[in-house]
Amino acid sequence: MTSGLAKYAKGVSNQWTLDYDEVIVVLKGVFAIHLKGKFSTLKVGDFFFITRGTSITYQADAALVLYVTYPPRREAAHEASRF
Repeated sequence: MTSGLAKYAKGVSNQWTLDYDEVIVVLKGVFAIHLKGKFSTLKVGDFFFITRGTSITYQADAALVLYVTYPPRREAAHEASRF
């Protein structure tokens, strides 16, 4: 299991296909998730579970999110060094 914080500036978005299960919890701001033709807007305290193999796009409005993944993400150590 891997966990960490991700800080997104307003208007930032990224798209990929997950090779792990992930839970996202919004700690600050607004965070949107686009998947399977649907759009979910998350606010502080909201959480979202995404299964492995899902193609997603994250879009933020100055958000801070907690993520928890399983199995562990190999990039997590590299990402942690960006803070």
